[in-house]
Amino acid sequence: MSNKVHLMKIVVPAAIVAVLALHAGCDKPLNLLGKKTTTTNQPQDANIKDFDQAVADAAALRYDSAAKQFAKLISVFEEAQDVEHASDSMFWLAFCYEKTNRKEQAVIFYEHLQKKYPDTKAAGFAARRHEAVDLRGPMAATSR
Repeated sequence: MSNKVHLMKIVVPAAIVAVLALHAGCDKPLNLLGKKTTTTNQPQDANIKDFDQAVADAAALRYDSAAKQFAKLISVFEEAQDVEHASDSMFWLAFCYEKTNRKEQAVIFYEHLQKKYPDTKAAGFAARRHEAVDLRGPMAATSR
């Protein structure tokens, strides 16, 4: 079986068609040849496991440990061009900072996330959390 797809009388390698489809917004590789496709990327899979562990740490209120992991993962996912996990990691880092009273750092990361990844779900969550962070401290509410 040939590893090519015929489009408008032009012979195009199937791999190029799959790359173009992914670039155009398809979520998964196309299976143009009827073969089983695998998308396992072992280094990236390890990063996803690290991300999941960091989320578990945050859920268990181990914010300092989670923040350290998320800080490392942001650059790892950005280098891999994994926008979803990079933006999620940035959100969770800011959230961990917020929960450990490092609110100025949290605001910086919430704002950076909204500017760098404005079309992500994480940016929407960051906008809402950013509005909730009160940098003035607990006395601000009583002095109004």
